[in-house]
This record gives sequence, C-alpha cells and structure tokens, in this order.
Amino acid sequence: MSEFTASAHEALLEEGVAKQKTAEKKSMSHQIFSIFLFCLGWSPLVLVLAVKNPRAMLTGAAGAALSSFCLSGIFYKMGGTKVWPKIMDISFLSTFGILTILAWTLPVDTVGNILPFLDVFIFGGFALAIGAAWACFKLRFMDQLMLDYVSDEELSHPSIQHLIVRTTQM
Repeated sequence: MSEFTASAHEALLEEGVAKQKTAEKKSMSHQIFSIFLFCLGWSPLVLVLAVKNPRAMLTGAAGAALSSFCLSGIFYKMGGTKVWPKIMDISFLSTFGILTILAWTLPVDTVGNILPFLDVFIFGGFALAIGAAWACFKLRFMDQLMLDYVSDEELSHPSIQHLIVRTTQM
C-alpha cells in the first residue's frame, strides 16, 4: 500500500509537469545550436577518419577544434551551456594544434611515418588533458559533459555520481 495520499500524488505530478515545462522553455534556436555544437565538438575525430591527406586532415581538425572552442564560448555567454571551457575542447584544440604544427614543419616522409601512430597521439593527448584537469583542478570530464544534459537534481543522484567517477577513472 502506498504511503502517499491522493493529494500528495497530485502534488508530485504537478511538480513533475512544472519541471518539464521549465525544461522545454529553451528556444528552438538554443536546441539547434546545442546539437550543432555537440556535432562540431566531435568533428575533429570525424575529419581524421575521413580525410586522406595528413596535412589537410590535421589542419581541418585543428580548425574544427578552434571553431568549436570559440562557438562554445559564445554559447556560454548566451547562457546555453553551464561550463566553459570544457576539457574536451581544450584537449582537442591543444592536441590537434600541436599535430598540425608538426605536420607542417616536419618533412612529408616523416609525417607519413607518424600516421600509423596518429590515434596514439590523439587519444594520448585526450587522456593527458583529462588526467591533468582532474589532478590539478579536480575537474571531472564526464561531469562537465553531463551538466548540460542532466538536471542538477539528477546529477546529484548516487548512481549518476558513480557513473561520473568510474568514467573519469577509465
């Protein structure tokens, strides 16, 4: 048997509906821009897989990372996101920036020899940035990503906190 009375059930339903309505108040342009930024944030990895020329690939990936970083800063100023800069943006910007500089300064033969190890450099840079952010500033990578998609009440739930800690420790 339920411990709640009928009025308590109605109050909980009204509270849930009110929360849903406030969550839906974001404009359509904010939602579209948020989806665009999410896709743009991961686009450097797509460019690495899609483009054959190493210099063009790394330059395009660095450009996509820079534009994602700048546009997410603008979106933060508009109130569309809760955290800026994100660890992912900084790690992609620094990793692809360094790799682009190396691709344009090293001879073509050397760049060709480095290509089989490109994934090690990319994900190593990503892991290094996540580790440095956690060690120096106690910032958790998944915490930053989930802040924009999960409410504060859901974020404080123990299962979500466990997921954030375990994902960051990987």
